[in-house]
Amino acid sequence: MCCSNKQNAIRLIKDTHGVHSAIIQDPTKDDLNQINNKSLLSIAMQMTFHQSFESVILFESWRTSNRFDYFISCLFIILMGCFTMFISSINKKYVKEIKKNRVEHENLGIKVICTNVLLTILYYFMHYLLMLIAMTFNWGLFFSVIIGLSIGYGIFELGSITINECSCNSDCDLPSCC
Repeated sequence: MCCSNKQNAIRLIKDTHGVHSAIIQDPTKDDLNQINNKSLLSIAMQMTFHQSFESVILFESWRTSNRFDYFISCLFIILMGCFTMFISSINKKYVKEIKKNRVEHENLGIKVICTNVLLTILYYFMHYLLMLIAMTFNWGLFFSVIIGLSIGYGIFELGSITINECSCNSDCDLPSCC
């Protein structure tokens, strides 16, 4: 009786989740209750690159079920990548201004420090979200992250690179011209 219920539960899991299944090793343990409580029925992420228009992105509420939802999600992820590079660019310009003005104002105010910390927190938060999206191993979502970061870099970072026209004694971000 126990084994037939367990076999039915395994069959149910295979039918519900395709390739995902629960491995139940010891029939004396209380694994059947875990299956009934759906602790083993949580949808495991596929750990190889795959392409599917049905995907859960970051949260259960952000789920794509058709091509249109998937396409909109990819566009949003591209915008997230661009926004991340925008924050990076703003933070770099802010730090450059701080370095330039630090000679005039020796001690930094708490407002300047807090602004820099908040920009850095936002930058890392966005990067970790994009990393988690890339770790879904969905080809479309992965390339949306790469495309978004690349477009953002092209727009916000490449425009801020200037030719190094500094003197040898000045403090430059680029290699010395001497």
